[in-house]
Amino acid sequence: MERTKINKVEVTGTLSEVDTQVRTTSDGRNYINGKIVVKVMQGDAESLVELKVLAFEKTKTGAINKLYTAYTGLEGMLFKRVRLTGELRENNFVKQDGTLQKFNEIALKFVSLAKDADPDCATFSYSGFVTKSIYERRNKNDELLGYRLEVAQQNYNGTSIQVIRFDIDAQDTNIQTAVDTFYNVGATVEFSGIISYLVSTETRTEEQAFGDPIVRTFTRSEKMFRITSGKEAYGEDDPATYTNEEIRTLVEAYKAADADRIAKAKSATETPAPANGIAGMTKSKVTSLI
Repeated sequence: MERTKINKVEVTGTLSEVDTQVRTTSDGRNYINGKIVVKVMQGDAESLVELKVLAFEKTKTGAINKLYTAYTGLEGMLFKRVRLTGELRENNFVKQDGTLQKFNEIALKFVSLAKDADPDCATFSYSGFVTKSIYERRNKNDELLGYRLEVAQQNYNGTSIQVIRFDIDAQDTNIQTAVDTFYNVGATVEFSGIISYLVSTETRTEEQAFGDPIVRTFTRSEKMFRITSGKEAYGEDDPATYTNEEIRTLVEAYKAADADRIAKAKSATETPAPANGIAGMTKSKVTSLI
């Protein structure tokens, strides 16, 4: 069914990096792809927000694509303050052990020069249905880093979903409690928050048995999509609410696409086993659909 979907990213800051290339497909179509990085000051912290760039030179009707024209001019905006909009996207790759590594990224849409009065910001708004209820994120020392929530949104043609992973600050007990209470698996939800891409470096000195110590520098990048506010879960009568049947169908398609992607990466000749069906929603609390 057609439904209103919310997926909007807004970023204002200084364009600090442009890494794009114009390429040509095998059938002769020109396109531009790559990434840009925007420096956003969030209080005293510097956040380097990365956005993916992709646009074909011409639309399906043969007209010049305005996004392509705008993206080819990005280098002229380098080190200037810019105002951008985009969307959250799910991306993935198959690891050596044959499993899928999934992660969020931001796809650039519109770009313009910012006004002097425009404050730095990096925010998102999103809606969808919960595929995995809130769970803890811990480091290798078993220290609590925060919480995470996974929310799916139907794609444009309505045949599958993307799943985006959102963060909840470990110190934000009010939001953690509300999400844990109301954002159950299968619930249709709507919320907003702040994006931060924080880069830090750590220097470690390893003393040797003799001679000079070895000094190693490690760079760590932490990408957060932190929920700061949200609405109550949509009611069953809301036209935007995903039904149980819709969720089952969409999740099956998503799991099948994952299996196909893994099979192709392994160059497997056998047909992957069909994904297990999803049981109907019950009164017992389900923690994950995927």
